[in-house]
Amino acid sequence: MQPLPLAPLPKRAAARLARSVLGEKAADDVVGALVDKAAGNVFFLEELLRAEASGRTGEVPATVVAMVQSRLGALDADARRVLRAASILGGAFGGAGVRALLGDDRVDVDRWLTALTQDEVLSARDSGQGVTYAFRHALVREGAYAMLTDEDRTLGHRLAAEWLARVDGSALVIAWHYENAGETTKAATAWLEAAEQSLESTDLAGAITNAERGVKLGASEGLLGALRVVQAQAHHWRGETESMQARAAEAVTLLSPQDPRWADAMTLLAVGKQRLGSTSDLASVAEKLQAMLEREGGTKEKAALARAGGRVASLLFFAGKQDRAAAMLDAAEQAARDGGSDVIARIHQARAPHARQAGRPEEALAHAEAAEAAFRAAGDLRNACLMSGIRGFALSELGAYEEAEGILRATLVTAERLGLPTVAATARSNLGMVCLRLGRANEAETETRAAIRAFEASDRRHEGGSRAYLALVLREAGALDHAEKEARRALALLDAALALKPLAGAILASILLAAGRANEALDVARDAMKWPESGGRIEEGESLLRLTLVRALFANGHAEEARTALAAARARIMERSATIQRPALRQKFLASVPEHATTLELAAASLS
Repeated sequence: MQPLPLAPLPKRAAARLARSVLGEKAADDVVGALVDKAAGNVFFLEELLRAEASGRTGEVPATVVAMVQSRLGALDADARRVLRAASILGGAFGGAGVRALLGDDRVDVDRWLTALTQDEVLSARDSGQGVTYAFRHALVREGAYAMLTDEDRTLGHRLAAEWLARVDGSALVIAWHYENAGETTKAATAWLEAAEQSLESTDLAGAITNAERGVKLGASEGLLGALRVVQAQAHHWRGETESMQARAAEAVTLLSPQDPRWADAMTLLAVGKQRLGSTSDLASVAEKLQAMLEREGGTKEKAALARAGGRVASLLFFAGKQDRAAAMLDAAEQAARDGGSDVIARIHQARAPHARQAGRPEEALAHAEAAEAAFRAAGDLRNACLMSGIRGFALSELGAYEEAEGILRATLVTAERLGLPTVAATARSNLGMVCLRLGRANEAETETRAAIRAFEASDRRHEGGSRAYLALVLREAGALDHAEKEARRALALLDAALALKPLAGAILASILLAAGRANEALDVARDAMKWPESGGRIEEGESLLRLTLVRALFANGHAEEARTALAAARARIMERSATIQRPALRQKFLASVPEHATTLELAAASLS
């Protein structure tokens, strides 16, 4: 057998020829693709360049196909059969795949693959687990593929998909083969698996694209719902809240509540409601989910519902709906008894804000640590990274700022490596406050502003919290006008995050007090205190709020009321510190957190 005579042309010379035809402004990637496709053959390159110059981008000219087919026609009939089967398999293939497509024991596939390799039609590489072949020239593959009849091509792709499915081949390749075989439902199912694999590997863009391939093939009902859930999850991690919510809402209507994916869709729908500040809608989602949690169901269904219940309970705590959150968490924990690491992780994730709002900061840290460990055990690196950041925040709440900084910086690196912009932004926001506590105001401002940019228009709660932090940074820098502006923006954004809103109120009151506007400061502080006085729990900033109220009362001449408020502030700090078991951590909590140290000093002075 004679090798195909492909006259070699050096790449540099081929590129010069391409630019002489297409012009110097031709894109480098276009030139490179054409040069690679021609693989050194001058005739092929000239024909490809003519097609490109005339606007037939990506088209293989008929003259090239005819030339390749003419040369293939000189090969032995069995060699041509092997090449046609190989052309269906595409990129890299092995002898087993070719045999599966031919289904004819009379053809000595291995002999012909060896011969075609020796004649430089194919290349071969031994990986130690078998020989892998590939076409040396893409145009030879296209010529062989063009020699197939439509019927043979359809059959070949179906056989390739079925064979790959039997040997656990790539879902992406299986989907492509089924799609080319016209098997749309099987193709859409394979695209779902490919999308899930992309999501698992944190290829978020790939997950969205692969799922959309399945959607465009006409997927309906449960299959369409499953595809939409994958897209919603990818949009969630990319911080694309509106797209996440739209995909999740569609999935909820398509999936059966008995399908574990339904619970995932409900969770994402709830996350969207919370991010966009729609607390009434969040309560509605929570109601439906709790009703499902309290019904009997299979283990797999219960586990999915428990995961969802734990996550939604966290959102309810943030929204200030503590009673409903506690009920949801209890129901989720009951359903989670037979769950795995991922279910356990969700319960700990929800217990962390519950403990923090209940005044048990060390317990909140323990739940964050347990959730992170459980997510890692489940192989969920994205949520493990998220909980690492929450662990850093819990340490900062305890006054362990140096340790918190190390964890938050590590979280930021991991989040950026995994492509998780919202996790990275949350780490930056918390890192900003840690930097402020450590006396590095410029870094604090840089980090908080970066967080705000990431959260704008996609997450009202986190944007509001970050703006409150920025207001505090600006107050410390003496930029009171700018600080007040940011604090008021934070208050407006946190209307639906009642457990966090008092922080913004406390910061605004402290800014007004620093500006000499004591009457306004007292009004703002009193208004912020209405939430805890009515039984609501504060997510963050309770000590700052109580201290600012004390100062505002003194500044307005209400000394007796101020001393009463100071005693209450001190008692609350001591109550929380009593729950901290580690002496070193308790000492940091009392002495390193500025609001705590100042409150205790004022209280001691008032008694002397």
